[in-house]
Amino acid sequence: MRAFFSYGVAFLIILAAGAWLSTGTLIQGGQGPGNGERHIVELVDGGKEGPVKTALETSGVLSEPEHHTDVDPALTIAQRQEKTQGETAPARSVRIQTFTAKDMPIEVPLRGQTKAKATVTAAAETTGIVASVVVSKGQAVKTGDLLCTLDQGTRQAAVAQAEASFAQAQ
Repeated sequence: MRAFFSYGVAFLIILAAGAWLSTGTLIQGGQGPGNGERHIVELVDGGKEGPVKTALETSGVLSEPEHHTDVDPALTIAQRQEKTQGETAPARSVRIQTFTAKDMPIEVPLRGQTKAKATVTAAAETTGIVASVVVSKGQAVKTGDLLCTLDQGTRQAAVAQAEASFAQAQ
């Protein structure tokens, strides 16, 4: 089975190469169109009207290259370009458009997140009920700023009792 597959692939490659060579053109000595250019099939058939060439032409596989009658094969490439692009060449149509530069505002939308440099926890030195909060969350404060006030209800009585105990002890 392996040998059958190998020989089959080799046969298909030979058929593909033969088909490719039969449609190609052989240029001998670097001569261009009209100067020695021949189909490879002519070498196999031995002439211009062999059986292989006729069969390929009728099937449409083999086609004659288009020869431009206005191109002189004796001219070099530079001479051909001079003929078509020189001073005697026909004028070409050209479209023009004028552009003006305008100042445009540069707007760059940015999205991101910010992070605090430091996080500080405020701790109370005394206990009590908070009466009012003076600052809001995330607001910048300095040392000594008032953050909140405590309810003075029971504190006043506790201070008066402490002062009375102090006076009695003296």
